[in-house]
Amino acid sequence: MDKWAEAIGEHKVIDSLAAYLTEGSPELREDGLNWVLAHKSALKKCEHKELITPLVNCLLDKTSKIRAQSEEIIIEVMIYIGF
Repeated sequence: MDKWAEAIGEHKVIDSLAAYLTEGSPELREDGLNWVLAHKSALKKCEHKELITPLVNCLLDKTSKIRAQSEEIIIEVMIYIGF
């Protein structure tokens, strides 16, 4: 994902990950959320409304690590959407 981010921008990668956070495997969700957490500064340029539903779905995941990661990202996104 880092090479992709260099080519198109970190915020575009995060926007693209939104679809995989709901439909992907738990491993893919965990890796994607880890990547987003490592690049939190790019969240300010993202399509925030597109991230809400996938992140809320991750809050309901069976895996506690995925729930914790999504909670941390939601807190960051809330800054930009006005909560």
